[in-house]
Amino acid sequence: MYALNDGRLLKLRRLDMSDLDELLLIENSSFEFPWSREDFIRCLNCTEMKGMAATLDGSQILGFSISDRHKVTELINLAVLPEFRRLGVGRALVENLKNNYHALGCLIRETNLPAHLFFKNQDFLATEIYKSHFENNEDAYCFVYKLKASRLSPELVDAVIDNKY
Repeated sequence: MYALNDGRLLKLRRLDMSDLDELLLIENSSFEFPWSREDFIRCLNCTEMKGMAATLDGSQILGFSISDRHKVTELINLAVLPEFRRLGVGRALVENLKNNYHALGCLIRETNLPAHLFFKNQDFLATEIYKSHFENNEDAYCFVYKLKASRLSPELVDAVIDNKY
């Protein structure tokens, strides 16, 4: 469990197919270019993907994360209901990933300044720009979590630093 800024306790649980409608509601209220139902179905059916839901009471989903679990875990989607932003929901979802994986990375649209600032505050570093990465030719900024070398093998430290994940 994670404490929100207002003291309430947040619970995390695995996402499943019964969450699709809530995921789409959060996704559509969060992004200019939201994922489709088919995108979520593909990810939830993939064994390499891990989806987590953040809830207060075990029912309504306040936010979610979906990550691709490889040598370096890529956070491929993170969204929080507008009325629950800035309370610590996103931070809790990212902390959960930090506690469970050795290395984290994500790609953020150039125009998504709130996400740039959020990940910077979570100790991620912008390491590279991918030109015209998204479907509308928008650039993507690669953010990598700054890891403590003592937690990693030398090969993995090099891979994170060299952005070879």
